[in-house]
Amino acid sequence: MPMLLMKKTTILHFLPILSIILLSLTLRSIGLESKSVWYDEAASWNVATKSISIIWADRTFPPFYHLLLHFWLRIGKTEFILRLPSVFFGVLSVAAIYQLGRRICNNEIGLVSSFLLAISPLHLHYSQEARMYIPLMFFTLASSYFFWKAWHKDSRANWIAYITFSVLNLYTHYFAISIWLTHNLIALAWLIHLSWRNADRNDTIPKSAIDWKRLIALNPIPCSRKSGNHHLCYWIISQLSILLLAAPCLVKLLLYHNNGMGGVMATVFGGSPDVHTPIDIAIAFSLGPGVRPHLPASVRRGIYILVSLCCISGIFNTKNGDPLRSLSLSASGMFILICLVAPITAVLGVLWCYKRAFSLRYVVAFLPFFLLIISKGISNIPKVSLKIIVVFALTSVSLFGLRLEYGH
Repeated sequence: MPMLLMKKTTILHFLPILSIILLSLTLRSIGLESKSVWYDEAASWNVATKSISIIWADRTFPPFYHLLLHFWLRIGKTEFILRLPSVFFGVLSVAAIYQLGRRICNNEIGLVSSFLLAISPLHLHYSQEARMYIPLMFFTLASSYFFWKAWHKDSRANWIAYITFSVLNLYTHYFAISIWLTHNLIALAWLIHLSWRNADRNDTIPKSAIDWKRLIALNPIPCSRKSGNHHLCYWIISQLSILLLAAPCLVKLLLYHNNGMGGVMATVFGGSPDVHTPIDIAIAFSLGPGVRPHLPASVRRGIYILVSLCCISGIFNTKNGDPLRSLSLSASGMFILICLVAPITAVLGVLWCYKRAFSLRYVVAFLPFFLLIISKGISNIPKVSLKIIVVFALTSVSLFGLRLEYGH
């Protein structure tokens, strides 16, 4: 009898996320072959049908996605089959954001963020496209999950998983370098934080006034009880392993650049990123692609204010009564914010330097971190009724965007 109760409890515990995963699979399977193959998808098809040696030698993109398509297309050569891997990685991304949100925050934030990603028009759009941007998203989430877990649990299995997903990410798209460098930035910040926290324990940081070191030192970081030198040792080994395993991919990128190809993007017409681009990204992440012109100005302003408040609430320790702690970033909030801002800044910097046109597909991999911040802000709302209203408002906008997406 106790065993049956335990099994029933386990099923009920996972029922919400299983329902969300099923919803995401259903939404991404609807109308999968209704659109004609467009230029970039045709390019993926063309490269994937070539020999393995040619795919590996291609310098335009890393080989993982095209190698996957190369074997996958043996099942069939229809639009549905061509786009199905993106659907699978889209569904896996929904599961991955749940695990990441649950790990660094709590189960509620994991569920809300996975639901928002499942009904996101932007995520659905690229989950129905035969390109490597949704696999890039999944590997970004998976590497970030095991990055956090490795620093928290500090087991060899977590470090190996982190190395594996980081390498797969680098073999999926060159822009994966941005999240890899971001992880290094966060690791450096955490190591500095450990030294400051130890200094705080030795009373070398004044506790009477607002001190920036103390402000940062108040934030708990996901480290085990082992020393900072232990973490530093594991981190160096993991980065050397990633460099070694991803060396062929990184060498191809350098050769591609030195041959005057202008970076990882083919020459395109259009303007490079400007000061308005980050705002355009935030709007697209909030509403979805192409939704903005179809909504009344008052509705748009309401959603912008709502999303902004959720982001502010999600980043800071708004639940804590200590004024200093309320000013400080939460550990999870800092992690999510850096994983959102740093890679996008790096991508926009590359596009600007090479005078290449910006496209949302270059930054869509970082959409989950935006939704995690919003979900964390929703979780910090004190009243359940207000939480329901916020989720309802965001869901309504997403459903409107989904209707437009299917209409196209």
